[in-house]
Amino acid sequence: MKFTFPIAEMVRTLNVLGKVIQKSCPLPIVQNVLITKPDPKEEVYLMTAGSAESMMTIKVNITMVDGTAFKPICIPHGQFLQVLSALPEQPITVEVDDTTREIKVLYDGGEFVFAGFGADEYPVLKSSHTNLVTVSVPTDVLLPCVSNALLASAKKSELRPVLSSVYLDIKDDGITFVGTDGHNLFRYVWEHGVPFITEGKAAGVAVPNIFVSALLSAFDKVSEVKISFDGYCCTVSADNITFIFSTSEHRYPNYSSVIPKEQPYHITLDRDRLKQSLRRVSMMASETNNLVKLTKQADGLLLEAVDRDFARSANELVPLGEDSNIPDGFTIGMKSSSLLNLLSPIASTNVVLKLIDASRALVLTEEGNSALICIVMPMVV
Repeated sequence: MKFTFPIAEMVRTLNVLGKVIQKSCPLPIVQNVLITKPDPKEEVYLMTAGSAESMMTIKVNITMVDGTAFKPICIPHGQFLQVLSALPEQPITVEVDDTTREIKVLYDGGEFVFAGFGADEYPVLKSSHTNLVTVSVPTDVLLPCVSNALLASAKKSELRPVLSSVYLDIKDDGITFVGTDGHNLFRYVWEHGVPFITEGKAAGVAVPNIFVSALLSAFDKVSEVKISFDGYCCTVSADNITFIFSTSEHRYPNYSSVIPKEQPYHITLDRDRLKQSLRRVSMMASETNNLVKLTKQADGLLLEAVDRDFARSANELVPLGEDSNIPDGFTIGMKSSSLLNLLSPIASTNVVLKLIDASRALVLTEEGNSALICIVMPMVV
């Protein structure tokens, strides 16, 4: 069989599908992308990639050549992407030997030849359970919130693997996005209003971190996605893309219980000024603990870092906003990398730091926005 397609569009599709291909998967067949034609009567072609834990399918713009009949084929993802990335935009033809499954990529002046594989052994992940909940979410809400929650989630937690995920707490009137590693926490409450859930009832979905990158890449060009969860697998779909993945089986911790109910002290600071000062001062912090000390002085917030092993230090004073309320001499220790991470989701010009005492969590919020809360646990000074 022979077929053709736009190179640039196919390269983008392969790059997106590459996010769900696991290089260390014991099944060699999943290093390929599967091309299928679900309905023989319709000229609709799908490209699929994934593993036993996730599967993504994208509609691709393929045109058959010379009236040849289409047969499902597995094409090595890495070789196919490498070949197409090396070519400028031009008419090309892919020729597949139906017997040997040899693949030829024919272009102006040359050809690439490599082996393809049959489609019979390719695993297909399907949800076999009734959906517990189905909702539609704008991507301008979903993608930034998931990306920001990823900043606070654990990179890889052996003891509590569920912390290596982004949590979507789906309720009747909206979604609460959460990420935590046990020391830091991101929480954003998106209120859609009633009715929000189109099928089922309230449920929580723990999206493993390893699938977040694929989620962000696949749906960045669409305006809204449909999310369905059956208790085991989550399906995210929009337009011509479907992404299904296994969720974490462990129970997500009660994130609301760690959010302080009252914070008697608060400081208003210019967000960019604080980030820049924190970056400069942390250059002199100890590499073992990354500790930066924050102390309220009469005319500002003093940032200090000391590394006695290398006889170096730094300090810088950040001006306070007029409505700040905190006693002079108040001191708290922070891991600078954690504080910088959780300053990133703050979109307002000013950031509000809410405090209780030196041993309790520091709460970051946007000025005038209670929907967003970031929490950083302190360090011993």
